[in-house]
Amino acid sequence: MPVAQQSETYELTLHLQDVVHLFEEPDITPFSSYYRTYSFKAGMDYIVGELYAHPRAQRIKLNLILPPDQIDPGLLDRTYQAIEKYSIAWMRDAEQDMAKVRYRGVRAAIAGVIGMLVFFSAALWLEGQDIFVEKVLANGLFVAGWVLLWRPIEMLIFDVWDFSLERKAYQALRNIVVEIQSEESIVIEPSA
Repeated sequence: MPVAQQSETYELTLHLQDVVHLFEEPDITPFSSYYRTYSFKAGMDYIVGELYAHPRAQRIKLNLILPPDQIDPGLLDRTYQAIEKYSIAWMRDAEQDMAKVRYRGVRAAIAGVIGMLVFFSAALWLEGQDIFVEKVLANGLFVAGWVLLWRPIEMLIFDVWDFSLERKAYQALRNIVVEIQSEESIVIEPSA
């Protein structure tokens, strides 16, 4: 379970039945003694979720507890290599998504500004009329003009920011410190 941050290092302990559950969703139920609050998803997905919840964490210390038959002399090195590959792949995915959103956002902003100018021009023309209905329509066109910019602004600010946070979480994974322990070497308290 999570431990309080100390100098921007976030510590987690994952008790897994199989080391592949670090990257694959385990097929276990709450009846299993291995079931924990994070057992419904792959361990890495849980870790990334914790990094979203603790964005100041620059490093992660992962205590990985496994059955003795899962541990061999090369496991730690293979785990570091797998985490590195995983992090790079998902960082690249976030970068691609961010570039795609920026591209679409800029084009949507151009179309939105043009639409807004058209609506504002029509609204100004209608506003000069003396008929009440035309003045109400003018106000509606002003609002519609601003609404056309809503999605581009959302894409260029908030969506890009989300992908930036995602990339940062996967970057932090590259600074992970892993300690692998046998479940026989520690006393495990039942999860609540």
